[in-house]
Amino acid sequence: MNKDNKFEQKAEEKIEVSRKIPKTMTIKEAAEIFFQGNVSEGLIYKLAREHRIPHVKLTGGKILLDTEVLTDWWSEEVRKSTVVVGRGLRRID
Repeated sequence: MNKDNKFEQKAEEKIEVSRKIPKTMTIKEAAEIFFQGNVSEGLIYKLAREHRIPHVKLTGGKILLDTEVLTDWWSEEVRKSTVVVGRGLRRID
């Protein structure tokens, strides 16, 4: 497979993934889909309570997260936790 085919395949995979992710998600969906089970619902609720994760709280207490806003927030969190050291990247723990 040449470079162009690999690029096209990756682009198609990204499009397919974006079709599967809803525009808005509940905390349960965010834990399962967005964070792929690596972040618990409890932690997401805690972050929402502390206003550390972008969310909308609806009448009745239901919390929704906008996928695009969540993606931007996550990218910024990753950027903040990574520093450039010489030519490589190093995670800050």
